[in-house]
Amino acid sequence: MAGEEGSGRPTVKLLQTYPGIGLISSMVIRHTLEPLTRFFTTRKVVAYVGLDPVEDSSGERKRFGSISKAGSRLLRFVLGQAGLVACRRDESLGRFYKRIAARRNHQTAKVAVAASFSSVRLS
Repeated sequence: MAGEEGSGRPTVKLLQTYPGIGLISSMVIRHTLEPLTRFFTTRKVVAYVGLDPVEDSSGERKRFGSISKAGSRLLRFVLGQAGLVACRRDESLGRFYKRIAARRNHQTAKVAVAASFSSVRLS
């Protein structure tokens, strides 16, 4: 079974120590992002996952739009769900989520937490 095969790996065990990440989430993250040494910065991880904003600039005007949606849809979904669970367990992420949700909306806050979660926790 796939769970038995991947659950013994050190990377999978390490990922499961973070709040919100279980066995299946850690296996999805591992199989999509490994080897992590190919990413030089946390911004590269966020861009690879597709959680970075699309920039529409012309001359002096800069506009940041929605997320780029590059990369794995499954990984974005898993990070979003893990981020929401982590918001309930991690006080600082919870405050970050509530602050964004009050200014924008639930979906924007969820994406912001997933991007924050992927850049800080996974690299």
